This record gives sequence, C-alpha cells and structure tokens, in this order.
Amino acid sequence: MLDADMASRYWGHIARRYRARETWLKIFLAVTSSGAVAGWALWAAVPAVWKFLSGFSAVVAIGLPILDYSGKVATMVELQGKWSELSGTYDQLWAKYGDDPAGPEGGEISPLKQKEAELAKLGAVLPYDRELVRQCQAEVRRARGLPDPK
Repeated sequence: MLDADMASRYWGHIARRYRARETWLKIFLAVTSSGAVAGWALWAAVPAVWKFLSGFSAVVAIGLPILDYSGKVATMVELQGKWSELSGTYDQLWAKYGDDPAGPEGGEISPLKQKEAELAKLGAVLPYDRELVRQCQAEVRRARGLPDPK
C-alpha cells in the first residue's frame, strides 16, 4: 500500500520534472532559431556568442528526439495513474481488513502483486532518482501520519 502510494507520487514528480526540461529545451530552440535569423545585426556584433548558441542549438535539436522526453513523460504519466489506481485499491483493502491478521485472501492480493510487477517492468527503463524516492517516501509517511525511520 505504501509502496504504491510512493510510486504514484514519484512518477508524478518525475514526469513534471521531465516535462519542464522538455519545455525549456523547446523554448531555447525556438528562441535561438528565430533569434538567429531575426537578430543577425546583433549577432554580427558578438559573433562568438552567435556561433556558440547556433552550435548548441543544433546539438539540442539533434539530441531532443534521441532523449525522447515526450515519450518518457507519457510513460511516466501512465505509470503515475496506474500506481495511483493501485494505491486506491490497496487503501480499500486496508479499510476492509485493517490490522486483521487473517487479512485479505490471496485471491485479492495476487492480481495486485501481478500488476505491481508489470508496472515495475514498465518503469525499469525510465530514469531513477534515489533522492526523489526518499523524498516521496517521506511525503507518504507525513501524509499517513507515520514516524520517520531511525
């Protein structure tokens, strides 16, 4: 339950991070490509800056499709939604069984564990940020009123 909550938070945070990176790179490309044409008079006064920005803009334009931020963000958003759904299902089971030692039957848990494995496979090829995971774990603990580990 806690892992699903944490994963949902993690993929939401990292998707927003990568979306922001992609947006700033696209803004940079738009400004440098249109600025290079519109500001030829300005760039003639500072040719080194123009050359650097033109070269860097070309590298970013080539690298952006290779980095595939759009595809990664789409997968991250999908993961966030699925982990959020899974977290809700775990919350419902917890509300139903609470601290009951018998707990839910295997038939209720097995499909959830299978879904976790599928989501783990989907996320295995995406960026992993250990510090962000720790931050999300702390968010979960705070949100659920759990103590910090010693």
